Amino acid sequence: MKFSLLLFMLINCYTKSNPTNSAELSDVILRFNQRLSSDFKVVNGEIANLIDFPYAAFILADLGSLSYMCTGSLIAEGTILTAAHCLFTKYGEIPPSSMYVSIGSTSSILTNENFYRVIDSIPHPEYSNDTIVNDIGIVKFNQALSDYTPFAKIYSSDVSDSLPVAAAGWGVTSNSDTAMPSNLLISVPLKISSSDLCSYLYPLWTSNNDKLICTEILNGQSPCYGDSGGPLAYSDVSPMPIVGVISFGLSKPFNASSDERSDCGLTGATGYYTHAFNYIDWIAETSGIEKNSLLYNESASNDANIASVSNFSPIPTSFSSKISNNSPETSYSTNNSLPSSFNPIILSLTIVVSIIYHVYQMY
Repeated sequence: MKFSLLLFMLINCYTKSNPTNSAELSDVILRFNQRLSSDFKVVNGEIANLIDFPYAAFILADLGSLSYMCTGSLIAEGTILTAAHCLFTKYGEIPPSSMYVSIGSTSSILTNENFYRVIDSIPHPEYSNDTIVNDIGIVKFNQALSDYTPFAKIYSSDVSDSLPVAAAGWGVTSNSDTAMPSNLLISVPLKISSSDLCSYLYPLWTSNNDKLICTEILNGQSPCYGDSGGPLAYSDVSPMPIVGVISFGLSKPFNASSDERSDCGLTGATGYYTHAFNYIDWIAETSGIEKNSLLYNESASNDANIASVSNFSPIPTSFSSKISNNSPETSYSTNNSLPSSFNPIILSLTIVVSIIYHVYQMY
């Protein structure tokens, strides 16, 4: 029996350039950025505030003629929480050496001055490509930084339908076939649901306090391609603690077989998010971080939930000068420069964005 899942991972098809010097590199990136920003629109969401999502991480995998992009959350020094499916293609696991991350800014990896090589990627050992259960993973990188950046904390209380939440990511902001990833981190408010629709579309969903959290699509607002692995966060405080990890969406029951592209933000559709606290033991063990230091403490002051990291700074961005003065802050300041040994991924101006729409074989 087949079923279709809408995974919020984005594939970019591109040609690779090999610039001979940093000036050529900067010129190629600048031209690419100009194309993105010229069509930039926020569709059914808004530009995220760095204060709310200071831990947001952009994840990019370079696989020759294809690149995969996802979102993640920095939970500790050199440690990003994301979706397990972001670490795979249909051919197998993505080599960590092909992956790059950027953090500390609401600007995308293409407009950051620095991004960093991944040294390890760890999907949950019981992740299933067939059912997308246990869709959670960790990405490690080793670039030493300075100053500080806040870490994401994990929400540990019950998840009720009335819990205010928002999701964030750099994914596409429209359903156009030529939609481009966003230059800036976008957030959307979402409505948690425990209605019959959640289990009707995905029978493996049982409760929002089990492995998966369900949201019902309202007002055309939902994550989209490129947002996979990003945070579903409790939105009543800042920074927003992580409730779930963006996983997939469904507009038809899971046994529907179709080759049609599924649009984002459809009324009557549902989104599903890996319940982060349900996996806290695995996260703590895999990251080597004490469990209590990962958790959001509701009774503590806001300052207690912001970790100051020695020798660990967010990445600067050149895009902040292009936005209006009343726009949310987009980056922390740092004097780091692009590592000379780093060979970044160059996307050409003829980039074509295609949507990943996986059809899985069940059992």
